[in-house]
Amino acid sequence: MSTPTYVIVAAGSADGSVALFAGDDPRTQVMTALGFVIPDEIMALFGDSFYLPISPEQVNLLADLDVVVWTQVDYASPEAIRNNPLYQQTQNFQEGRFVISQGDTDTAYNWATVLSLPATLDVLIPHIAAAIDGDPDTNEPDMIGTPVEE
Repeated sequence: MSTPTYVIVAAGSADGSVALFAGDDPRTQVMTALGFVIPDEIMALFGDSFYLPISPEQVNLLADLDVVVWTQVDYASPEAIRNNPLYQQTQNFQEGRFVISQGDTDTAYNWATVLSLPATLDVLIPHIAAAIDGDPDTNEPDMIGTPVEE
């Protein structure tokens, strides 16, 4: 039996706070349909909620995950996610094992419909593959999707 590849879908805020999405959230369902697994110890924290705000001190929950998929970056810019000092201390961040979905790709990913998923997966999968390939130099975590036009 192969070792599972652990994932969490997360959203950041401009104030540095982070929220995680549970297994029944459509964004996470996309990841689990691709074969990724949410660790049981994180799933246990959700209770009946699809969404779990975590304190800055709990960002270490992300440390050992194989990949973190950041979404809804209109709440926090890619820079705010990358510049979060507590997240920067995690092994996940230091090894580049994260992707930041933004713009049109993020909108399609958040809808997670039959029409939006092909466009989402065409962009997201190569970036996730680069994030988990063991070579931090292959990943460009904030280059997913088109930037949001202002």
